[in-house]
Order: sequence, then structure tokens, then C-alpha cells
Amino acid sequence: MSNEPPLTAFLDKISKTGMDNTRIQRDSLVIAKYDVPDLGVFADQAYQLQSIYAQGETNGGIIEKIEQPYLDLSGNRDTIPSGYTLYITLYSKMYHDNDKFGGKAVITTPEEVGLVSMKDEVLDSVLVALPILSFWLGTCFTFSNWYTSKYGGNFIDAFLRQ
Repeated sequence: MSNEPPLTAFLDKISKTGMDNTRIQRDSLVIAKYDVPDLGVFADQAYQLQSIYAQGETNGGIIEKIEQPYLDLSGNRDTIPSGYTLYITLYSKMYHDNDKFGGKAVITTPEEVGLVSMKDEVLDSVLVALPILSFWLGTCFTFSNWYTSKYGGNFIDAFLRQ
């Protein structure tokens, strides 16, 4: 890990994160929806998706690991042989750069942490923020109109007049 400032690191990771909400590439940022404190994974926090692989036992009893090019959140598991389990490694400097994890990513399944794409998270945030913003802007505008009709002046006077 480099010693770049946190905001720079975040903006660099976000620039590499695709906005496709069904296929997430390696090194993209993802959002966990469930808490798994033993793994240092907490709900509504961003993590770097470092690797994606399917792991299972071959007919000869050997454990095989098959790297996956992307994580498919649509539930399509065509690239994963039957009997294999999909695993991912997640990393967050904030949660995994300590003595417990030694700066290493944790291995989990996408279902265990409830991953969602950055696009879905941003869209959900906007859908929550817009009604709230509309309410407060409407309240501000109503107050301003009431004040200017009662005392005169303009919009700025309603908020800055002493």
C-alpha cells in the first residue's frame, strides 16, 4: 500500500470502479450490506474487491481454485462449476490495516457480506437525498416569501437582516 492521502486513494479507486451494477471488476469498490465483525466487514462501508475466485474439489480430491474475471451480482453462476463455491477477498485500509488482520484482505462469500455495486449505492443515496433536499429548500423558500411579503426587501434580506 502506498502512503498517499486517504482522499487521493479513494478518488483513485473510485475512478477505476465501473458503474455497471451487475458485473463488478477486480479492484473496484463495493459496498457491504451486512456486518461481519470477525472479518472486519461492516454494513454500508466501501471495500476494495481484490480477487474473485471459485474453489472446489476435483474428482481426484484436489482443491482447485478458478480465478473469475468479474463478480456477477445478477445471480448468474454459469462460469462456476457445480459443487464449487464463489469466494471474494475484500480490503479496507481503515478496517484491515491493524494487528488483527496484518494489512491483509479477508476472504468471504458475496452472500455473507451482501455486496452491492457502487452504482446502486449512489443511486439509493440520491433517491434518499432528493426528497430531503426538496423539503428543506421548500421550507427555506416559503420562509423567505413570508418574510419579504411581511417586511419587504429581497430574498437575501430574509436571511441576513439583523
